[in-house]
Amino acid sequence: VAGAVLARGPGRLVDTAGSALLVRDDGVSAQLSFGLDHPYRNVCELWGTRGRLVIERAFTPPADLTPLVRLEDGTGTREIRLPPDDQVQNTVRAFCAAVRARRTAPDGAIREQARLLHAIRHRAHMRSADYQASTGAPYRAAR
Repeated sequence: VAGAVLARGPGRLVDTAGSALLVRDDGVSAQLSFGLDHPYRNVCELWGTRGRLVIERAFTPPADLTPLVRLEDGTGTREIRLPPDDQVQNTVRAFCAAVRARRTAPDGAIREQARLLHAIRHRAHMRSADYQASTGAPYRAAR
């Protein structure tokens, strides 16, 4: 985690916005951001040396939406429409099937996600209406 910021809205006890810059040992980086205090938006962009892939409404689209994927490279832009998919219904079905079959998520993946979230929190600085952002003091989670 090269950098991170977490913020809480006025009077909130949980993080409601934030961003993180992640960098692998080989130099590949990822910039992530989230926020619950502004209009809904979700976009996934992947940039590479030969182009860019943009997916609008990648997460929880309406069940009847045909998501648009844009593939941009040196020759132009191609648009690809994906078929509709009810992500919420499919997620609930997968969860129910896992409970019935007594399956659990891969422990390694869950632990890695927890380590990453902990590293982001550790690196973050709090910015909140209830906190003096200019202090630069490290963010400390309530215990």
